[in-house]
This record gives sequence, C-alpha cells and structure tokens, in this order.
Amino acid sequence: MTKQTRITLKNIKHFAPMSQETECFTATVYFDGKKAGEAENQGHGGCTDVHAFGDAEKAVYNAMQEYCKTLPPIETSFKNDDGSMFTYEATDEAIVDELIADYLQDKLIKADLRKRVMYVHDNGTIRGTKNITAKKRDMYLGEMLPQLLKDWGIRKDQILNLMPVDKAVEILRAQ
Repeated sequence: MTKQTRITLKNIKHFAPMSQETECFTATVYFDGKKAGEAENQGHGGCTDVHAFGDAEKAVYNAMQEYCKTLPPIETSFKNDDGSMFTYEATDEAIVDELIADYLQDKLIKADLRKRVMYVHDNGTIRGTKNITAKKRDMYLGEMLPQLLKDWGIRKDQILNLMPVDKAVEILRAQ
C-alpha cells in the first residue's frame, strides 16, 4: 500500500452485484482537497478509468499525475522468481484502486463491529463473539460488561467496539 494522503475519494458508489473480476464503482477523485476528476471501473476485469472534466479539473488532474510519478513503486505481497517482492508503478489508477480496496475493507470491518463484540487479546490476536443482534451487543457492552471483562480476562480498553471507530479499524486492518 502506498502511504500517501494527497489523493482521496468521495461520493463512492460501489455496485457489488455488478463486480465480476474487478470492483464495479464510481467515485469523485480529489487531489490536495481539490476536485481532480472522476474514477470508474465497470467491474469486468478492465482497468480503472480516471479522468478530468473541464479546464479547472484538468490542471488539478495533471498535478495529481505528476505527483504520482514521485511516489515509490507499490509493493505487493507476491514474490518474483528471484525472491524479490513484486512491485508496480504508483499511477493514479493504482492509487484509486488501493483507496477503493481500503474503503471496502473498512466498510466490512465497521459492519463486523456492529454484529459482534470484538477485543484485542493480550497476545495480540483479535477475538470476539459470533454474530449477535444489535440489542444483545448493546447489552454485552452495557450491563453485562463487567462480567464480560471478567470472563474474558481483559480490560475495557481492549474492546474494539468501545474505541473510536477509526482506531478500531486501524487495529483490525493491521491483522
């Protein structure tokens, strides 16, 4: 994953039923907080298309493309035949694809936090309940919390559901 914060996405619309070989989506692309254009992928396995509309967006889009040229290659978890890590160029399309993957992963994690009570065990593993109703989850995190902490042998600050969502997402992403 490229560690950059200058390119962001807004107005993401993901179409899961239409996603076949790639994610089907549309999004508005911003560079340094200014609209740089639109991104879309039809979900059939083709590349993500990032483009600008109009002269105002074109200047921001061009600056974004120049910025991408300064980024290091994106390293994957795959190895080349020589044992080195497989990398690819950090283009605007590649960055957008990474941001979409992060967005979808975050969405799944947040859904998991709504369906389960999850915590970080002392050994660093993530543990928790099976899927439960929101009412039962709220009961666990409310009146039953002291007993839950005792039964699980943990502290309140280890429960992901009680952390700020962004912190919980960050912890779960690292797993």
